[in-house]
Amino acid sequence: MTWDTIALNDASHIPSVAFGTWRRGNGEEAIDIINSAFSVGFTHIDTAQAYRNEAEAGAALRASGLKRKDVMTDIDASIRNSCEALGVDYVDLYLIHGPKHAKPDIPTIWKKGEAIKESGLAKYMCPAGFESIGVSNFTVDLLKILLEFATNKPYVNQIMVHPQVMHLQMPVIEFCRKEGIVVEGYSPCLPLIHYVDGPVTAIAQQIARRLVLLAWAKSKGVVVITSSTKLERLKDYISAGDFELYTDDVKAIDAAGMSDPKELPS
Repeated sequence: MTWDTIALNDASHIPSVAFGTWRRGNGEEAIDIINSAFSVGFTHIDTAQAYRNEAEAGAALRASGLKRKDVMTDIDASIRNSCEALGVDYVDLYLIHGPKHAKPDIPTIWKKGEAIKESGLAKYMCPAGFESIGVSNFTVDLLKILLEFATNKPYVNQIMVHPQVMHLQMPVIEFCRKEGIVVEGYSPCLPLIHYVDGPVTAIAQQIARRLVLLAWAKSKGVVVITSSTKLERLKDYISAGDFELYTDDVKAIDAAGMSDPKELPS
C-alpha cells in the first residue's frame, strides 16, 4: 500500500503524504531538514507564511535539483509574499490558514480567493497564480457557511487528525467526503509524543512498533502531513505507505482514541 495520489474535486491529483514545515525552525537547519525530506522521496511540501520558513523551503527546493512541476506546494498566507519568499512563479494549493484568518468574514475572503483564481488577478499577485484553493481547521458549521456563498468548493480542508480527536474530527471528515472536499490530516503521530501513557500509545505498541498511526491516518482517506528532523524517520514515513492495517487494528485505534478524547489546540 504505497503513498499514491488523491483526486481533488477538479480531477487533478495531490500526493497523499506531505512534509510539514510547521515547527521545523528556520535558517540552515530548516533547509537541511527540508532537503532531507526531498532526498527520501517527499514531493509534497506544506508551508505557511506564519511558519517563517518559506525562504528556507524555497532554498531547499532549488538545491534539491527537482523540477518545479514535480513538487506540490501547499501555501496558506499572502500569495504574493509567499511566492517571493519561495522563489517560485506559482503555488499548487492556496489555503485560508484558519477561521481567524478569514477577514472580515468567510464569504468575503472566499469570494476574494475565487476572484483571484478565476479572473486572472492571480497573475498580478503571483506570476502564474495558484491552481487550487482550500481551507484549514474549518468545522462542519464553518464549511456550511462557506458553501452557502461559494461558487467553487474548497479543494481541501486541512485539519488535525489523530485517534484522540476523532470524536470532533470524524464529522468533519464525513462532511468533506460527502461534499467532495479532500481532507489533509496533520499531526497523526501526536499521541505518541504528548500522550505517551495514554491508551492510543498502548494499543499502537501492542499492534506494532512501526509507524502505525501514519497507516491509521491513511486508512481514513486523508492526505497525511507529518514531519521530523531525523533522516531515518523520514525514510520510515515514506515506507509506512507500503503497509496496510487490518480493519480490526483500525477499529482498535479508533476505540482507544474515543476512550481518551482530547480538545483541538487553540
